[in-house]
Amino acid sequence: MGRLRCAAAGSAMLLVVGLFASRELPASMPPQRADNPSPQVIDADHPERSFHFVLRGEEARKFKFVRVWIGDIVNPQTVGVSFEVAYRPDTGTRIPLGSFSLYPSTDPGRFIVATQGRVTRSGTITLSLRTSGPLDPTQPFSLTIDGVELSG
Repeated sequence: MGRLRCAAAGSAMLLVVGLFASRELPASMPPQRADNPSPQVIDADHPERSFHFVLRGEEARKFKFVRVWIGDIVNPQTVGVSFEVAYRPDTGTRIPLGSFSLYPSTDPGRFIVATQGRVTRSGTITLSLRTSGPLDPTQPFSLTIDGVELSG
């Protein structure tokens, strides 16, 4: 009798798993990478970098975040580093989205800024470097942006 109950319970569990497995889950929007090549270097001479995205139809409104990967960092002065993130539609004006900071200022990582529903069509995401103080021109300073993408 015990084996029969186990077999029945096992069959019921397979039926439940089979029912859920056959249902299609809503597809989430796959991340969209910028169409210009990465990595790109930001330094004192080039404190701003732009990344273009081609978005079709209502696709743009589904992206909730800008994700930025910062890779190699050369910052022997350990000056504080932050980035302002803005969006400019192909035909429109610059729209600020937010900012993020590296902490500590020598650690790479992945950073997220909300789009706030403002990314509405194809355009450019711009990262603008801000430092907590002046940079010593005799010291090296650079950061590598390994990637930028829009994600949902």
